[in-house]
Amino acid sequence: MRTLVSFPRAGMNPYSRMLYLLPRAAQWNVRETSVLTRFVELLDEIGAGDVIHVQWSWPIFRTDADPQEVEENLRSFCTAVARARSRGSFLLWTVHNLVSHDSEFLSLERRFSNFMGAYADHVIQLNCRTEELVREHCSVGEAEFVTIEHSTYRGVYPQEITRDQARESLGIRPDRPVVGFVGQVRPYKGIERLLEAVGSLKTQGQEITVLLAGKPQAGVEEELDSIVDRQGIDCVRLYEFVPDHELQTWFRAADLMVFPYAKVLNSGSAYLSATFSTPCVLPREPQFETLFEDEDWVHLFDESDPEGLKHAISEGIAAASASRGAADAFARRHLPWHMSHGFLDLLQSLPAGGAERGQG
Repeated sequence: MRTLVSFPRAGMNPYSRMLYLLPRAAQWNVRETSVLTRFVELLDEIGAGDVIHVQWSWPIFRTDADPQEVEENLRSFCTAVARARSRGSFLLWTVHNLVSHDSEFLSLERRFSNFMGAYADHVIQLNCRTEELVREHCSVGEAEFVTIEHSTYRGVYPQEITRDQARESLGIRPDRPVVGFVGQVRPYKGIERLLEAVGSLKTQGQEITVLLAGKPQAGVEEELDSIVDRQGIDCVRLYEFVPDHELQTWFRAADLMVFPYAKVLNSGSAYLSATFSTPCVLPREPQFETLFEDEDWVHLFDESDPEGLKHAISEGIAAASASRGAADAFARRHLPWHMSHGFLDLLQSLPAGGAERGQG
């Protein structure tokens, strides 16, 4: 039985669980950890033909660590990976983002990216635009880029509640225009831009209720509450983690989900929105144009246009009823099974005997 060591464990995010569904069924021994010391131990146990799969770097660049500790973490990580790879293990790197959100260690993160680019056998991209950005960001050796598109979460999260039931549970009228944001409440998410846009629409006579749910980074909720009060926005807020079974309530209650991110490479939230047949708004980034330009349920806005987000919200609300079917069809075409199948195909393409290599 071949072993796949995955780092870090995705925690509450079911992405890895979906990705590893078929490899586990095909008898791959999947070992997941978010503890760096345990990761090093696991790598010392694997050999030729086994696989290391690195997806995120946050355990190395913990925000509570000082620069010296982070540098030691990086050294330990790189040494263990290079040692395992020299014994014939394969290294896969999924690029979810180029640097950690709100990073405090940019130079060290670039060293991490350069190491991964040099040592990876395959770089997994969630959209075909990633390769160009990665090559601009860091040095890349002989790694082959493989596209395995993000799936929706159909079959993972419950979908039993209706739109009317969701609205009733949140105290919202059935005929009220509603936009929402669900996810981690952090500065790079651009939530303040969403609130400002809704406030501007209010001054033009368009009354919209905002749903805002997710665990906040310390202090962010105070800024958002200030905008809500200043703009006089009708806003239903839940500043805490949203359990899996309650996600359907927030997504189904909304006509439109709005994700006005700043500087992101991918958006799992858009696929989550499609899971519940809810249209959404995203910034007009090249990767999102490639993925969603022909999708009626996704409304893109130009970040350089001060009115862009406001117009996208207004248009998205007007088209919401007609575009829910398109979101549902997209979800059915992008099931977790398909994503997992693509990952298993990649694993099975790697020779079981591995290859002896030096550490360069």
